[in-house]
Formats: sequence, structure tokens, C-alpha cells
Amino acid sequence: MSPLTLKPKMKLKFRLDLNSVSSFQSMSVNRAKTLPLMYGNKEVRYNDIFKITGTDSLNIVIKSSNEMMDNVGKNFIRGNLSVHGNVGHCCGSEMTGGKITIFGNALNRVASGISGGLLRVNGNCGDYLCGKSNHKNEGINDGLVIITGNAGDYAIQRMRRGVVIVKGNVGKNSCTEIISGTVIITGRLGKNFANKIKRGTFILKESKFTKNYTKSNMCEYNFMPFLVKHLNQLSQEKILSLKNFERFTNHKIASNLSELFLIR
Repeated sequence: MSPLTLKPKMKLKFRLDLNSVSSFQSMSVNRAKTLPLMYGNKEVRYNDIFKITGTDSLNIVIKSSNEMMDNVGKNFIRGNLSVHGNVGHCCGSEMTGGKITIFGNALNRVASGISGGLLRVNGNCGDYLCGKSNHKNEGINDGLVIITGNAGDYAIQRMRRGVVIVKGNVGKNSCTEIISGTVIITGRLGKNFANKIKRGTFILKESKFTKNYTKSNMCEYNFMPFLVKHLNQLSQEKILSLKNFERFTNHKIASNLSELFLIR
């Protein structure tokens, strides 16, 4: 079967809420084509806006996407969703499984409230990456999120578990109030990074964050190669190659039980 593919028939003038794309997997292609969709102040159908081809609803492709398309992959459960182009707000919000790949940039609230699955943005994303969804007081609760570019302000707030990898920089007030989880950032850190955190593992390239920690004794940490191998297997590519690092613990604030690995 060929992937179920959506391609806009026109240049969009109004924002589209595409959260219902995630429900295509539970219906026939003909039903998906006739699903209602608001465009401006008018109700239209998906096949009024998109040319829809293919039949494999577990392998969905959106072509020629742009930042006018919001909620792409919201509540995604299983299968694969590939998006070629930029996306709007709340991409992958509250997804619980499956794999979403964005070949472009994304606006705010990527992966907000995510609790499973793999989401990758091959570009930059806006503010509130992996943050709280509207009706919850926690950010990412599980899953793997990879940003190959930069993330904006307020990224990865109130993380409970899961893994977030940002290969570029993060903005101000990022990683605040983290409860647990693993954060890997290989770029620069913005102001007020990781305030009021409780636990968690940080793997960072920028050394200024180590000043409030105590350097651990030199020893080999056998779990690190397993972590790298596991993440590379999940993503089905080589996203990490960590060979030399230093460990820091015992933050000066007693309630902060996090650990830090500095990439060398």
C-alpha cells in the first residue's frame, strides 16, 4: 500500500486545525476525505483543501506544509507521520505513541504534554517545547523528542520523565521545575536555566552550569554507552556519540538531587 498523502491544493490564507489527521488511522480513506475542517469562518472538508492519495493510514505523509497548519500530530497514537515543510503550533501535542518526523521548523508548544512515542523536528522550534498542555500541570511525561536545531524560551518545563535532545541552543527559563527525566543539550543555555529542579539527568556541552555542583571522582560509568546505544536504536540513526564526559553531583541546594554530565 502507498502512504496516505495530503498536499494542499491552494496557498493557505487562514490557519488550519489539523488535529483530526491523527484519527485517520481509525477510518476509511473515503471517510477521511470528507471529514469537516474549519477554514476561516467556513466549514469545509479535507478534500476541499488537500489532494489526498494513497491508502496506508498507518503511514501518513503531509507535503508542502507550512506554519499555518496547527495541531499536526496532536493525540497521535501509532504508526508514522512524516511532514515535509514547516508546521504551526502544538505539533505532536499529547501524543502517546508512534513516530512523527518534521522536515522543517515548528512554532510554539511542540510535544506539549507528550506521554509516549518519538517526535523529531529536523529544524528549529519555538517556545514551550515539551511544556504543559492546557489542562495539565506537567510537561513531557514520557517519550523521546529530538530537535536538531534550536529551541525557544521556556523549553522542557516541569518534565516528569522521558528523554529530550536539543542539538542546538535553548532559550531563557528552560528546564525549570523539572521533576525527573533526561535532558541532552549540545548547544548554548539561556538565562535562568534549570531553576527549581528536583531530580533528573542533564548531559550538556556548556560548562557554566556546573558551578553549583561538585565534581565526582574519576571513574568509568558503564551505563553511558548503553544509553547512547538505546537512544540511537530508538531513533534508528546515530544521534549521539558520547565518549568523553565528566560527572557532577551534590548541588548546593539540598533539594536538588539532579546529576550532570559535561560533554568533553
